[in-house]
Amino acid sequence: GGEEGGGGNAWFAIEKTVMPHETDYSGHMWHGNYIAWLEEARVMLLDNKGVSYAEIVAAGVALVVAEVAVRYRRPALLGETVAIRVRVRRGGG
Repeated sequence: GGEEGGGGNAWFAIEKTVMPHETDYSGHMWHGNYIAWLEEARVMLLDNKGVSYAEIVAAGVALVVAEVAVRYRRPALLGETVAIRVRVRRGGG
């Protein structure tokens, strides 16, 4: 994974390949799996910054997901490699 762009809200990207268990009967990735991939990318983003998600949880800190946005541009198909981009922003209030 790696960062794209600069600044505090830079995007972090990983690549994943669509596996059979992640697809529906037609070979399209099931829409609910995208959220799991976003969470995996979020944990990897923290790791890339030297922050252990396990240590955060052990310290009793909750990293709340206040909003998730997914833009389905086209289906991810079985065997395709897909780029997942995430960024973490400070919440307000």
